[in-house]
Amino acid sequence: DAQTVAGILAGWRREMGPEAFDPLWEKVTGQPVPEWLASPPSPDEGQALTPEQLISLALTAARERRPEAQQLYQALGQLAADPAVPAELRALGRTLQRLMRGDTQVDLSDLPEPWAALIRTFL
Repeated sequence: DAQTVAGILAGWRREMGPEAFDPLWEKVTGQPVPEWLASPPSPDEGQALTPEQLISLALTAARERRPEAQQLYQALGQLAADPAVPAELRALGRTLQRLMRGDTQVDLSDLPEPWAALIRTFL
């Protein structure tokens, strides 16, 4: 779920260090590192990553063949398989996994149009 992905991102930032992670974040999102990531909350507080941020991070990590892409791919698989997650987020997880594998012939019709439009900018 999004909380899992946020935890992965916080872990990458700790492992890479802010000096390496923060410029990558800014390149991908066009924004500075948000407070929730710069100062990660305790697991009980549960901050979420927006779908738009998830799309940008996943597709950029895959395109640049970053080592973190594998962890993100696995988290997307969990998102796609979790029946407690809303259907559109499960569809996003499946779609992003396919795109990360290099399949550019994906059906975006199960996604809200803003998400599909963002994904098309990466194709």
